[in-house]
Amino acid sequence: MFVDTLSVMDEELRSLMDRSRDEAAGSAAYDLLAATDDNEVLARVLVEPGRPLWA
Repeated sequence: MFVDTLSVMDEELRSLMDRSRDEAAGSAAYDLLAATDDNEVLARVLVEPGRPLWA
């Protein structure tokens, strides 16, 4: 049986994004982070103290 790894990863990412969006409750900060292509911005936010779990 052949499983397309990229398809599975895409589905998992979509699931994670959906759950994160729900937890963020429409936060503008979430929308900004979800739209960024800058890995450094994401890395800084993910290690920042006091950030909500969704960030």
